[in-house]
Amino acid sequence: GSVYPWSSAVLVCGMLALAALGLGRPTRAALGERRWLAVAPLGLFLLVALLQCLPVPASWLQTLAPQRLGLWLLPFQATDASAPGWFATSLYPRGTLLEGSRFLTYALAAVLVMTWLGQDRQESRQDFASALLWTIFLTGLVVTLIALGQIMIGAKAIYGFWMPQHSNTFMGPYVNRNHFAGYLEMTLPVGLSLLAILLRRMNTGGDDRRSQAQAGRRRTGVLLVALAVLVMLIGLLTSLSRAGVLCWAGALCLQLPVLLFMVRRRGIKTRNLAIMGLLMVVLVAWLGSSDWARLGERVGSAIYSRDLSRDMRYQLFNDTLRMSGDFPVLGVGLGSYQQVLPMYKTIERQVFIDHAHSDYLEFLAETGWVGALGFLAFLAAVLLVGGRAVVTTMRQGPRVSEHQANAAIMTCGVLAGVVAMSLHGLVDFNLRIPANALLFFVLCGATLALAPAAARSRGAGSRGGLDVVRDARGASRSSAPATSPAD
Repeated sequence: GSVYPWSSAVLVCGMLALAALGLGRPTRAALGERRWLAVAPLGLFLLVALLQCLPVPASWLQTLAPQRLGLWLLPFQATDASAPGWFATSLYPRGTLLEGSRFLTYALAAVLVMTWLGQDRQESRQDFASALLWTIFLTGLVVTLIALGQIMIGAKAIYGFWMPQHSNTFMGPYVNRNHFAGYLEMTLPVGLSLLAILLRRMNTGGDDRRSQAQAGRRRTGVLLVALAVLVMLIGLLTSLSRAGVLCWAGALCLQLPVLLFMVRRRGIKTRNLAIMGLLMVVLVAWLGSSDWARLGERVGSAIYSRDLSRDMRYQLFNDTLRMSGDFPVLGVGLGSYQQVLPMYKTIERQVFIDHAHSDYLEFLAETGWVGALGFLAFLAAVLLVGGRAVVTTMRQGPRVSEHQANAAIMTCGVLAGVVAMSLHGLVDFNLRIPANALLFFVLCGATLALAPAAARSRGAGSRGGLDVVRDARGASRSSAPATSPAD
C-alpha cells in the first residue's frame, strides 16, 4: 500500500517524474471541456495545505485561530524564552508538507489521465482508454493472486521477506486487509465493465469461417475475463472486510443495471448464459467450503451493536469532531492528526491511532471547513458528471453509437469504483493509503474524461473524448462492426 516512508517517497518521486514527462502542453481538446471546472475545488484543497505550511505573523494567527497560537506559545512560556513573531498555521508543518506532496501527486495523476484522454487524435484516445482500464484490471488480478497464494501457503511475511511493523493481517502487498479490500472494490467494477464490452462484441461478425474463428476467440476472452473477475471477487470476500464487501455491493447495485441494459441491446446467446451459470456454481461451491461465518459475524456485530457509545470507532469520531470544532476554519494541519489527537483522545485503551477511520472527518479536522468542502465539491462534481453521462446514454436507447455505448460502459466502471471508495471513506481511511489514493484519483480523472464521450448525443459532432460521431447522413448505420475502445 506504499504506507512506509521509503515506498511513499518512491511513489511521489515517480509520479512527479511521470507528470513532468507526460503532461507537456495540454491540447486544445483537453482544455476545452467543461470537466476541467470540476478540478478547481481540488485546487482549493491543495491551496489550504500550502497555506498551512507557510508562516504567518502572530497577529494574523491570533485572529484566525487564537487557540492554535496558544498551543504554539506553550513551550516558550514554560521556558521563559522569547517567542518568534511568525508561526505556521499547521501544528505539524513537516507532516503537512509530506502529506500535501502526496495529495499533489494524486491530483497530478488525475490531471494526467484527463490530458491524455483529451488528445486530438481519436486513435490515441482509444488506445489510452483501453490500456488504462486493462492495466488497472490486470494489476488487480495479479495482486489478488498474490494474496490468495499467501493464504494457501500460510505466508508469514509480504513477498516472503517483508514483515509489517504494525499489522499481522496483511494480504498481498497491503499491510492491512481492509485496505486490500478497498483496492479491490475499485478494480472489480473496472473488470465488470470490460466484461460487458466483450459480451457486446461476442455476437458481432458474419457466418464465414474467419468470422466464426473470431467469435470463438471472443468467447474465450469472455470466459477468461469472467474467471479473473471471479478470482478478484473471491479475494475481496476472503479479506473479511465488512465495509469493503458492503461498499462494493452498494456500487454493484448501481453498476449492474447499467451493464445489463447495455448488454441486452446486443443480446446474449444461451451458451453465454450457460457460461455465466457455471461461474456462479463455482462461486457457490467455493463459498460452501470456506469459513464464511466469520464475515457474517463481523457484519452482524456492526449492524446490531448493542452499545454504540462503547465502540472504539464511534468514540474516535466524537474525539475528531471535538478537534474540528476547536479549529473550524483551516484545521490543525494536513497530516497533523496523529500528533494532535492525544489532546482530545477519550479512548481508555492504549492503542496506536494515526488516522480517524473516516476520511471525511479527518479532512475536516486537518483542513477545516474550507479544505473539507473543497474536497467534497470535487467528489460531488465527479459523481454528478459521471452519473449524468451514464443516464444520458441510457435514455438514448437504440440511437446510441458503438463508441458512445462503450464510453458509457467504461465510465460506469470507473465511476462505480469511485462510488465504492467514497462510501468506504465514511468508516475507513483508504485515502491515506498512497496506493489506494492514487488509484482513486486516477479513476476520478478517467470519469471526468470519459463522461463527455458517453453523454454526447447522436450527431453532436466530435469535440474530444472517445466518441467520434459520424455525419447525419447515415454513415453510422453501416453494417460493419464498429471498433471497440477495449479491443
